[in-house]
Amino acid sequence: MSRGKAARPGGWGKLGAMAAAGIFLWPLARLALLSAGGWGELLAQPGAFARAWGNSALVCLGSLAGQLLTGIPGAWGLARYRFPGRRALLVCCALLVLVPAQAMVLPQYLLLQKLGLLDSLWALILPGAFSPLGTLLLWRGFSALPRELVETARDAGAGLFGVLGRVALPLCRRELAAFFLLSLADSWNQLEQPMAFVRTESLYPLSVWLSTGAWQDPALLAAQCLLSLLPLALAFGVLAGKVRL
Repeated sequence: MSRGKAARPGGWGKLGAMAAAGIFLWPLARLALLSAGGWGELLAQPGAFARAWGNSALVCLGSLAGQLLTGIPGAWGLARYRFPGRRALLVCCALLVLVPAQAMVLPQYLLLQKLGLLDSLWALILPGAFSPLGTLLLWRGFSALPRELVETARDAGAGLFGVLGRVALPLCRRELAAFFLLSLADSWNQLEQPMAFVRTESLYPLSVWLSTGAWQDPALLAAQCLLSLLPLALAFGVLAGKVRL
């Protein structure tokens, strides 16, 4: 067998893969069956759900934009430049990844309180605008780039943004895709921060709004939960197809 061809699973391997897929997809199938009677009511009165969905979308897009603006330059500097304290910064990023999000709620709350940003969507966007995990992912990808390739691009007249946009990011699309997916999933599913930082119901993201709707019709709640899964499923499908994960 040549190295370029991946080994195909045999009969037992396919059966095991199908069984594992069935185990993971069964709860989703049950949710889809339960939602059958709730779509009519959801489409007839989408108001509060649509508002919560929009809040989550704004938080996700704002956090992702902030992470891209801070993570890409930070990862490039750590990967391509040598300066005092570089290793210490990498260790700090790694340690911050290991800190549970719940442990950061109190210091973030106090900081947002001093800034007067509590009970606003900015209280959810700004803490999520800095991602040590995304920086580490891109740092690993940028570090693997051949130095000769970067120097050739610079000799051809490309500046920093040209090197990043035309060379570094296209070659690190796997790390960038992982960055996107982890950032979107983390922002979309966050629960403790919105419950602590936001008090106005109209500002609730989906994660909090759905948790307050356990009293309503189970079919309607199931339909809402399915729609809440749609953005992450689409993002994974698009990115996985483009980078061939």
